[in-house]
Amino acid sequence: MKRFLLLFIIVLIGTSALAAKYYVDDQTHEFYKRELLNRGWLYGCAPFNTSLTEPVRGGFGYAILKNRVDIMELEVKAGLNPLDCGHKIISMAILHDKYQPLDFLLKHGFDVNEAPYDHSLLTFAIYRKHPECVKVLIENGADVNMVAKGKHPLNSAIKKNNAEVVKLLLDAGALPNDKTYKLIKRSNNQKIKQLFYEKFPQE
Repeated sequence: MKRFLLLFIIVLIGTSALAAKYYVDDQTHEFYKRELLNRGWLYGCAPFNTSLTEPVRGGFGYAILKNRVDIMELEVKAGLNPLDCGHKIISMAILHDKYQPLDFLLKHGFDVNEAPYDHSLLTFAIYRKHPECVKVLIENGADVNMVAKGKHPLNSAIKKNNAEVVKLLLDAGALPNDKTYKLIKRSNNQKIKQLFYEKFPQE
């Protein structure tokens, strides 16, 4: 009987502690949700609100477009999981060259090597000619040699005639393939040629 009573007390204490934790979490989330509203923002993944009857308000997606990492942080403190907003938001960050929000997303669960559409995140940034986004992706562990959807990062940068991105990729360990040498041979960009042959001297 004593053993049963002791077990009951332990379970009761554990349940109470768990309930208290959830209560504190809920109160914390509600506090930050109110803070968002007070600042004129919505809680959640919603983009901006174009309603004529309300001031322009937006949620997590709009914070990305406005480069408001501080609001993104508030959204997470209010209980938002950025992954619940889907792959579109990280592609949107790259599309609009929002490299600071991109870094935030990568540090909050997004896979740097995912290829949700017809690009990897890295080749998408390369095709959009956004070197700062390329840099952030590399710093967060992007595989500079991963061919996704048939697109090779180094070859893509050469095709886009972007010496800055070529240098970022080469410095991060990008390796050429047979097509790379053909692209370099045809390139009229002397800076790209110089960067490439410094890493891979002609025989």
